[in-house]
Amino acid sequence: MSLLKNSNLTFHLFVRSPEVVVFEGDVKALTSENEVGVFDVLPLHENFISVIQSFLKIHDVNGGVREIEIDKGILEVWQDTAEIYLGI
Repeated sequence: MSLLKNSNLTFHLFVRSPEVVVFEGDVKALTSENEVGVFDVLPLHENFISVIQSFLKIHDVNGGVREIEIDKGILEVWQDTAEIYLGI
């Protein structure tokens, strides 16, 4: 993540459960885990769909990190927007 410290690049993130919007806003990065291992989503990321598990780390525009434990979810990255659907 050190490459992002001086970068102004961000992308929009939505995290939703069936009941509530868990998070919505611009972020510098997202870290999670799928069956292959831990990975990051960064600004300008390729379009991507994955089943995710274990956790989300949201790296906000101010340098903070918010960690959310999850069971499973679906992550879709499309044109500099990431959407995560939890509770599937």
